[in-house]
Amino acid sequence: MKKWFASIEGLDGSGKSTVAKLLAEQMGAVLYKCPPDPFRQFRKTVDEQVGDPVVKFFFYLAGNFQAANEIRRMLEEHPVVCDRYIDSTLAFHRAQGVQTDILVGDLGKILLMPDLRFFVACSRAVRITRMGGRGAMSFNDKLGLRIALRYIKEYKRLNPVMIDNSTKDPQVAVDAMIAQIRLLK
Repeated sequence: MKKWFASIEGLDGSGKSTVAKLLAEQMGAVLYKCPPDPFRQFRKTVDEQVGDPVVKFFFYLAGNFQAANEIRRMLEEHPVVCDRYIDSTLAFHRAQGVQTDILVGDLGKILLMPDLRFFVACSRAVRITRMGGRGAMSFNDKLGLRIALRYIKEYKRLNPVMIDNSTKDPQVAVDAMIAQIRLLK
């Protein structure tokens, strides 16, 4: 099997980080998280102090270009599972009204794109229960249900493989992802 690259997307509390970790372990892949360093250390500051969503978009877009450079190198040796990538950046900012297509055109021509895009989904009630164990509401939930629905709509425009992670056993979602990966040629 060739060295593949899969992105795992989803709202906070959907279980995407859990299934990404399990998928990487079970498939012998490298687990990569976006935004990468050094962008990660500035994420909270940008989210809280930068008001203009276009400026935020370009911050996260720059992080995706850094991630693409690092992932390309990793793919020389191993498959890669990425916990969030360009689809999060596009969907989140489109949901806030940023005209990403006008700003950057066809990213697929200039940015490394995943072989598979997974969107991990579950009900809002399940997400809130899972996040309750973390002791804090996520940035996505602070934005409210209306923007979360727009966010999901924008993700769906990108044609990801939808993965239901509503059960208590994340292996069910991982097994569905592995089945899709095995279809790659």
